[in-house]
Amino acid sequence: MFEKEKLIHIVAVGLLLIAVQFIVVAQYHGIPNHKRPTLQNGAACTQEAKLCPDGTAVGRTGPNCDFAECAKTVVAQIDTSEWQTYRNEEYGFEFKYPGDWLENSESIVKNRPIVTLRPSSEPIYRFHVYLNLYPDQKNLQEFLKNEFDASLNWEESTFSGMPAKEIIVMDRFQNIKISTIFVKDDMGYNFGTFPSKDGEERIDIARYIAKTFKFTK
Repeated sequence: MFEKEKLIHIVAVGLLLIAVQFIVVAQYHGIPNHKRPTLQNGAACTQEAKLCPDGTAVGRTGPNCDFAECAKTVVAQIDTSEWQTYRNEEYGFEFKYPGDWLENSESIVKNRPIVTLRPSSEPIYRFHVYLNLYPDQKNLQEFLKNEFDASLNWEESTFSGMPAKEIIVMDRFQNIKISTIFVKDDMGYNFGTFPSKDGEERIDIARYIAKTFKFTK
């Protein structure tokens, strides 16, 4: 009887060791831990997340599995009394930007008319605000389809009174950027920021610059 109990103990220990090894191998090779989708009225919502302007994320919810609303963005008050004015006579628009920023003539988009602005204390590759122009764009939907990834979570927005699409993206290095696109007179406009770890603060500045944008003709 003692030999039988000893055999049972050996088998139990062996099975335990096998189970431990399986768990270790599974974790090492990245076997996914499947989560059950959220159920809404019997329908399964996918476990996606949308990035909000403040850096937080919201998931899908409700009977239609729509993304939950982001918290309302409150743009910090910024003194613009000493800001400079950028004016483009060819395309007929102008906007203000911080007085200690520099207008940069470097084009980071090949063969694309562009204005790039950056803080004087930082190189262009660290942070900048840009405005790219895309000729021959008939409408906003075609512009989005032709030049960008339309499958991403673009939000309805406005820019200088024009219907627009806006997206906020976080890259794999946790840098945040904003991009707003619109069309006027067959010209596509893309206003945005270079990805930055100070994304939330930078987006506030970009939004303030955008508020001063106006067409002059």
